[in-house]
Amino acid sequence: MKKENQPFFSVIVPTYNRLKFLPHTIESILNQSFINFELILVDDGSTDKTPQIIPQKFEHDKRLRFFRKKNEERSVARNFGMQKAQGEYLLFFDSDDFMHPNHLEVLYQRIVQFSNYRFWTTKYQTKTQNQLELADHQHLKEGAYDYSFLLSGNILGVLICFKRLPLLQYLFLPEFNMCEDWIFNIQNLKNHKIYLIDEITITVSGHSERSLADNQKAITGRIQAMDYLLENVNFTSQEKALLQGHSYRFCAIHAYLENDLKLGFRFWRKMISFLGFQPSSLVLLLKIFIGKKRISYLQNLLQK
Repeated sequence: MKKENQPFFSVIVPTYNRLKFLPHTIESILNQSFINFELILVDDGSTDKTPQIIPQKFEHDKRLRFFRKKNEERSVARNFGMQKAQGEYLLFFDSDDFMHPNHLEVLYQRIVQFSNYRFWTTKYQTKTQNQLELADHQHLKEGAYDYSFLLSGNILGVLICFKRLPLLQYLFLPEFNMCEDWIFNIQNLKNHKIYLIDEITITVSGHSERSLADNQKAITGRIQAMDYLLENVNFTSQEKALLQGHSYRFCAIHAYLENDLKLGFRFWRKMISFLGFQPSSLVLLLKIFIGKKRISYLQNLLQK
């Protein structure tokens, strides 16, 4: 039953030492055209001045609820935020991204229009060094999708919205803080569909401090997440092959970015064993053998 004065949305934002990004993110959320929401900000034991500056800077807006806890990483912080949330619908947001002014309005309109779904998401773009890049799901039409479109990777990130009650069957796993959102999404969408809205309402910040910028951690995290999913989710043989093939492709790309030819080639061979050979596979192989540093050098020469 809906409570009196219950916010329609709870926006859950975990943060750890992101003070240089956080005010911009908070302002983008508080400046939404749809105003019936609360912002749950979970400070996961920051050692910068986040707990001193943020509550004071935004004390004028009572929609922001600030919680501080010991550092236990973002999976635990998101679960903590869900426990504190009072909204009818919950959504996650990262503390260094930008929410377009119409994001909550767009979600609200579709939820009202198609109320039979439990999960929702919009499209996003990534901003890297003042350049905007479209996400991998831009080609998808608006409509409902099941977990299978995530077998190639987590193209949704953590940018989903869902109805708070009944409680989700699966929360974020505390032992995973890389690809944890991929596991969360696949497990929860195994029995539900998510409605994809064909509007770009979020800009993701592609700065060098994001977790995927650490190539070694990205590779280790993806393999661990893949192994967990294979062991704990009931997939068909074809789905398992797609999951493994695309995971090894992901690792081959990050090995290339790390300039590790031997590791990149090993992951490339595993990718081929599950996905077969495609023209794009040859392009990736050539890039692995040439190396990221040489390619960057040649690109710089051509730009001069």
